[in-house]
Amino acid sequence: MSPSLVSSLGLMSALIFLWATSVDPCVVPAAVAARDRDQAAVYLEIADDELAAGRRDTAVAAYQDVVRSDGNNPRARAALARLCHEGEAADGRSPDRFAQALALMKTGRRREAAALFEI
Repeated sequence: MSPSLVSSLGLMSALIFLWATSVDPCVVPAAVAARDRDQAAVYLEIADDELAAGRRDTAVAAYQDVVRSDGNNPRARAALARLCHEGEAADGRSPDRFAQALALMKTGRRREAAALFEI
């Protein structure tokens, strides 16, 4: 990697860290209209490095940026799904609870739906 790319990666990593105070891997962002696969590749490298270093929140933020840049990136989507599932298991929430809550909301059973989100 070129020195300018390394310094750019360091800056982006710091910005992601500042932005990632409370990230939810279960929220998959919408992709932007125009794909930027080069930017997605940079964010993917950051995300993988952050995850390997044990910095889960910044990894999630970077994976979300990959999806924003390239909505069809299977590695980023798979990583977010895995991190979401791991987070739910750690919280004691079932991955299916969200789908159950949405179904309850659609039938007007809001209190029951809200109870599914309580820990």
